[in-house]
Amino acid sequence: SSESIERCQVAQDGEFSFDIEIANDSPAEYYKLSLGEEYAPITLIVEAGDNITLDVEAADDLYTKYSIEGSEESKLLKEFNDR
Repeated sequence: SSESIERCQVAQDGEFSFDIEIANDSPAEYYKLSLGEEYAPITLIVEAGDNITLDVEAADDLYTKYSIEGSEESKLLKEFNDR
């Protein structure tokens, strides 16, 4: 079961942003970013202080066609999933 913690509006140019507050002494947290139930989500591993930037190439293939910066753990997870 999952719970939606944040919803945001996507601008006409495709840009969006949102904030997740994580305490400095908290362990990494896992999040799934989705454009809706019909698309496979991107899994993010977020730690305090991360400033994550995603560049999504195609909304219809969100799961594989993106690049990520600002979270080494999320980047490694994407590389693992791409194999």
